Amino acid sequence: TGVLKAKDILISPGSIPDIIISGSEIYFTPQYVTLGQTNMSIGRSDLAGEGRVGNYLGYAFRGTTLTGNLDLRSNLLDVNELLSDDTAVQDTTTSSSSGVFRIPDNLDMSISANVAKVLYSNMDIENVKGKLIIRNSAATMQGLSLGILEGKVTANGTYSTATENPKLAADFRMDSVSFAKTFETFTSVRALAPVIGGLKGNFSGALILNTRPDNEM
Repeated sequence: TGVLKAKDILISPGSIPDIIISGSEIYFTPQYVTLGQTNMSIGRSDLAGEGRVGNYLGYAFRGTTLTGNLDLRSNLLDVNELLSDDTAVQDTTTSSSSGVFRIPDNLDMSISANVAKVLYSNMDIENVKGKLIIRNSAATMQGLSLGILEGKVTANGTYSTATENPKLAADFRMDSVSFAKTFETFTSVRALAPVIGGLKGNFSGALILNTRPDNEM
């Protein structure tokens, strides 16, 4: 049992901007680890959080289930700055996959996030809120909402690898998204639907997705 207190810690990973931990307290017992109010910055990005992790000794030595909850907050998260040069996002057109991502069956975690602004590729995303639950070899996103392309997008969904073939079920809803901003942001839209470039106004819609990804996702 004990407590670890940190203040004004500077970490220089090299591949990403310096990490500065202005303050953090971590409390240990044999049953759980509690993360007290923690504040840090990574380049332009800031991050604050607290939470608790249970059964960490059983997880480390016997592989039993790690439990916990974490609450994260940020005023600005610059994803472009956090990515190394080798993995930097150049465009929002394409993505690649190297096979199915398996979710461990010995995790029972809940992560809540509230981010005022996210910079990702050429997009400014605002008021990102939601909860991620990892349990029973599945990751469930609850109540994800974000402001993007002058409109709002909400989503709920679950990706499960409890069986040999993964399952993905999700619903996305878009409200008052700008035609002009969509055309300006996505090169794939400009290539596949150039007619959108001449449209003014907004659009709304919904997408319900149920699928079983193959080994190449």
